[in-house]
Amino acid sequence: SGGGGTLSGQFHLLDADDARYVALIVPDGVALLERSAFHDVTRHLSMDSNTILDRATLTGAVPLAWSSADEGLVHARATLLLAAYAVGMAEAALAMAVDYAKVREQFGKPIGSFQAVKHKCADMAIVAEVASCQVAFASIVLAKGGRDAVYQAHAAKIVAVDAALKNSAQNIQVHGAIGFTAETDAHIYVKRAHVVDFLGGDLREQRAALI
Repeated sequence: SGGGGTLSGQFHLLDADDARYVALIVPDGVALLERSAFHDVTRHLSMDSNTILDRATLTGAVPLAWSSADEGLVHARATLLLAAYAVGMAEAALAMAVDYAKVREQFGKPIGSFQAVKHKCADMAIVAEVASCQVAFASIVLAKGGRDAVYQAHAAKIVAVDAALKNSAQNIQVHGAIGFTAETDAHIYVKRAHVVDFLGGDLREQRAALI
């Protein structure tokens, strides 16, 4: 909430310990603030154990810069960057699953030779490619200042985050029982995908923005 160009409320800060500035993404725009503007900072346990999560408060803070979601494309650009990050996770989860399928053997053969595992990896490849194409297309539209740039950015995050969530889950399936343990990094992709989903608005909010 805010008035007169100020911001107030409680916010999540991700990996902001050493930050001098914070890019604050809210539904109606993007604000740039000094890290020192936040107070009552408390540390919380993150779903992703590799992410430092704080809960902090702003009280009548004046942003160093502000870009409205209705007036500019900064918000769309932030959404698109998150989508690109999600595509990277979808592709990394695919690569991890394929690498494991080549070396893990069952019945004297690599599990990648079995049709069920092949189909999972093929589905992951298609999902990742579709997300990559959507993000690339949205990037072109945004760069050219197209009228539907905001729409395409939201669509890109929907497709990309969905791909990250699906591929990270499938990666665990390919790894089998060990995929559920801390001995492998497969579970990290699942947790990080859920964190990225909530940044800038989760899938439910992104779909609502398309209406």
